[in-house]
Amino acid sequence: MVNLQKYQGKINEGLNKAHASAISMARPLDDVRLIVLSDQHKGMRDGADDFQQCENAYLGALSYYLAEGFTLAVLGDVEELWENEADPILKSYSPVLHAEKDFNLVGRYWRFYGNHDDDWEHPDLANRTLGPILGEVTVWESLRLSLQRGDQPLGEVFLAHGHQGTTFSDRYGALSRRFVRHCWRPLQRITKIKTSTPATDWQLRHAHDVAMYNWAADKSRLILIAGHTHHGVFPSPRRIERLSSALHDLRELSMDSPEALSLQAELAAARAQEKPCYFNGGCCSFSDGQVTGMEIAEGQIRLVQWMMREGKASRAILDSADLAEVFEKSKSRAAPIMLDSAQDSGR
Repeated sequence: MVNLQKYQGKINEGLNKAHASAISMARPLDDVRLIVLSDQHKGMRDGADDFQQCENAYLGALSYYLAEGFTLAVLGDVEELWENEADPILKSYSPVLHAEKDFNLVGRYWRFYGNHDDDWEHPDLANRTLGPILGEVTVWESLRLSLQRGDQPLGEVFLAHGHQGTTFSDRYGALSRRFVRHCWRPLQRITKIKTSTPATDWQLRHAHDVAMYNWAADKSRLILIAGHTHHGVFPSPRRIERLSSALHDLRELSMDSPEALSLQAELAAARAQEKPCYFNGGCCSFSDGQVTGMEIAEGQIRLVQWMMREGKASRAILDSADLAEVFEKSKSRAAPIMLDSAQDSGR
């Protein structure tokens, strides 16, 4: 069981630091066309590479968003630098990098670093390595995007990978990187296991989602968009219905199975949330080849999915909401969710 109070303190510390040092910009909501994609984990096209099955769907998505005038925000863990050196990855995925470059050439490219590609937090290294492929690029840790409609301020979208404050992903990142590169990657190459922490540990993921929500819930008119967990989060009645239905479908299985316990915990936490302030775009390294991300366009925020269907990349909207209404619902601070009660109340 995760000690949420201690964990929450570390997440608060990390996010507060990232928020205070974030790049800031302001935009009219109706002018914003943004797609946020995270956790590609591009590797070496071997058994340890979590991205290669998603490559075609990802390229299809980029083609659509470039043509539709979107800004592309790649929200960290874009390259898997815990397992590999950068240059071989960039050569292995030259078509993907050149597709991203097309956004940079027209001034619609935002790049962030996560824990698995935190080499890019060093500007000289990022420009020396990424620059020859992408062109001049600045890699951010976080961004504060203030949105307004006319003269009316609506609220702030805060973008960060989401690893800030975590023990092994942030504070002990260098130690974790050595373990992954020298121990885990050789094993993964042999076994072909497709996994990335924290996506494999539902308890850790649940604790992290709750902590991220709690941090954002204490703010007024702020919504946090993150990645890191590889698990899409879109606070809405539709999400609660979807989780309830999935849990109902498991009724003939043991309710103590990991899948059932995970659904129970997520459903309880979703029901306990008082405001829609934490969103997670999921990842671009699902084992079935799908890609998920978060759109902001036409005044809406949307959780979207891309998959290959009959040889073509196909987009589906999984959930959506009017962003001005989301900000209005998030104007008051909310009480934090307690992890123990969120887990127990779902059982």
